[in-house]
Amino acid sequence: VVSRMRSKIRLKFLRRLLLLITPNISNLGAISQQLRRYREAVGYYQRAHGIQSITYGHRHPATAATLSNLGSAHSQFGEHNRAVECLGDALAVQDNKARKLVYS
Repeated sequence: VVSRMRSKIRLKFLRRLLLLITPNISNLGAISQQLRRYREAVGYYQRAHGIQSITYGHRHPATAATLSNLGSAHSQFGEHNRAVECLGDALAVQDNKARKLVYS
């Protein structure tokens, strides 16, 4: 029982820590994009998106925003098919959230 409690506490702490560093990872992606280091930007955004997907879930607005940034970086890197996929997924999340606001 004590071991399970410790595991839960560690997991909760790890999730909070990851959420604290995620904005910095995304900011590094944005700076990399501004410096036209698109491959590097894609890597940062992928890392941030992975953390957010685990901690928030795939349908959270913050996850969608990072996915949108990832799509933009893919586009600038010339990976247009991947960009369309990322941006389409981000739009689906945002559209779903908007519908809930309108119809609730």
